Amino acid sequence: FPVTILTAGSEDGNFVVNLMTAGVMTECMRLNKETLYVEQLFETSDKRVKENFEPVSLQETHDNIMNLKLTKYNYIGQTSIHTGLIAQEVEQVIPVAVNTENRNGIEDFKSVSNREITNTLLGAVQYLSKKLEQLSAEFEAYKQSHP
Repeated sequence: FPVTILTAGSEDGNFVVNLMTAGVMTECMRLNKETLYVEQLFETSDKRVKENFEPVSLQETHDNIMNLKLTKYNYIGQTSIHTGLIAQEVEQVIPVAVNTENRNGIEDFKSVSNREITNTLLGAVQYLSKKLEQLSAEFEAYKQSHP
């Protein structure tokens, strides 16, 4: 399919990718300094390109999530308040969720992978669901033995 990349007007700080389908131009991606806008984001996950499969400890994912500290903050020079994680703190708990590079004139600039955080949250939810099932079964057994 034909792809048109428009950079005219890029001095406004936006990079826009438009797709032409059946003669209709549609914006499919917009990128600026702070945000990437897309309707859907798919990540590579095909089993055929992965190896070294190991089960994950659901309790460990739960413990890791419980050790992350949500923080309110604003970016230097901006007033908007955000709630999120601090990469240096995440790195102490889930090192694979943090990328370090030299960026924007900052050595060892750290970024957080939403994919790793999301997958860790999924494990924590599964752990809590199993705990709830176990506690529910124990409670039902208790009710049966104490009418």
